[in-house]
Amino acid sequence: QADGTIINQTRYCENAGSTHHPSQTAYALAIDFNLMPEETMEQTTHYFVESIHRRDNHLSVGFLGISHLLPALTKCRQNELAFTLL
Repeated sequence: QADGTIINQTRYCENAGSTHHPSQTAYALAIDFNLMPEETMEQTTHYFVESIHRRDNHLSVGFLGISHLLPALTKCRQNELAFTLL
């Protein structure tokens, strides 16, 4: 957890649950690797879901993000949206 906190504070995540680059991959990685503080997860989930809705519920990830997208949605209790992406 300490490593995740350092990464979170210095490189990856901003305050209030957003990432430096608001892409589906950025949110999927941050959520799947537990880089976001627990107290920001509700807002992070909102931003993550919005990043998918902006693309009309289509994937916009590359090879780095694809394997983390559905697990991250599941962690956020967004199972219906995960199923929609299939």
